[in-house]
Amino acid sequence: SQVYHQSERSNLPSDLDCIIVTAPMECDPLSLLPALNRSFPRAQKHIATSCKGFFNQDHVYLDQSIGVFGFHDPLGSYGSAAGGFELESDVDHLVQQLLTTASLRAERSGELPSLVWMSATPGFEEQVINSIQSFYRAKVMICGGSAADNMIEAQWWIADQYNSFSQGVVLTTMYSSAQVFTRLSSGYFLTENSG
Repeated sequence: SQVYHQSERSNLPSDLDCIIVTAPMECDPLSLLPALNRSFPRAQKHIATSCKGFFNQDHVYLDQSIGVFGFHDPLGSYGSAAGGFELESDVDHLVQQLLTTASLRAERSGELPSLVWMSATPGFEEQVINSIQSFYRAKVMICGGSAADNMIEAQWWIADQYNSFSQGVVLTTMYSSAQVFTRLSSGYFLTENSG
């Protein structure tokens, strides 16, 4: 399998199996979704807004760029599903529906994924994580986080390849042909100073 980290200006292969997209809050999802579907017709799409930009291994992008993190894994399976909710009480049921849909889109219904990538609108992240763990009744790796905007003014949104929502969650079930592991890295560096 191959993983690509590039910005919108770069040439990405069109036969990717899954893309994780970070978009500026000003981006219109009604324009972005058709463009992504034309550019990556096979890929399952996981899209969320970010705060002011994104970074990759080479650069920090603070210029309204769209970031695409792509997976080419012909032996793996991927499925994405997004949905919106109005009330906190809707979250558990929505997560169950989305995980079922994502697994069906990956053609791996009933199997434990290698990883679930989540993007939730702020305030519901912990509940989404708990709902994912409850759905699988087993420990499953979860990566991702919050959809965001530049000033915490609820200008965020999430989407899959079909629909966008101003409040909700997008989940991608990943059944990778490669071994998957996670690593936590932080900005902490030990110094001589203490207090």
